[in-house]
Amino acid sequence: TDIHAYDLTTLTFMYSLNEPVEVMSMALSADARYCITGLRNGELHMWDLDTRTLVRDFSGHTQGQYVIRCTFAGQDDRLVATGSEDGLLFVWNRNTGQLLARLRGHTKTINVCTWSDKAAALATSSDDKTICIWPAYRGAPSHRPDSTDDLSTSDDDDDESHADDKSMVSGAHSTTSIDMF
Repeated sequence: TDIHAYDLTTLTFMYSLNEPVEVMSMALSADARYCITGLRNGELHMWDLDTRTLVRDFSGHTQGQYVIRCTFAGQDDRLVATGSEDGLLFVWNRNTGQLLARLRGHTKTINVCTWSDKAAALATSSDDKTICIWPAYRGAPSHRPDSTDDLSTSDDDDDESHADDKSMVSGAHSTTSIDMF
């Protein structure tokens, strides 16, 4: 599948990127330097649009039957996130490709995943007819104070010890479980 880039000012063709199979979803970074493509075969690719090169593959999620939207997330789009047909939300480090979290909160396919800078949170929706909000860190505007699920690596339960905690936390609901890597 070819992805064509056009200059919208002049309406002229600029270049093409080639993916091996059908592109099911695509997202641009806020600075328009990177593009993520979600492919029918379950691959997630990140392209550097300045150099027109494939710079990273992200794996672990399941996609094939449904359209699942991917997104850049976090401060300066440092994260890549996507839902999965197994009901999990996957979050990777954009620069290293390291899987940071596999979050449970849905029972069916997560088909939409989006980031809010203002709320500092990911939001997901699923075929199970639920929406989950995933605050990026303790103290984010959408963080529920009664939520006990988080990805904090600290063993200290003192609230003051989490003042600078920037780990992803789950505010979806009390039954959410999280796998941390």
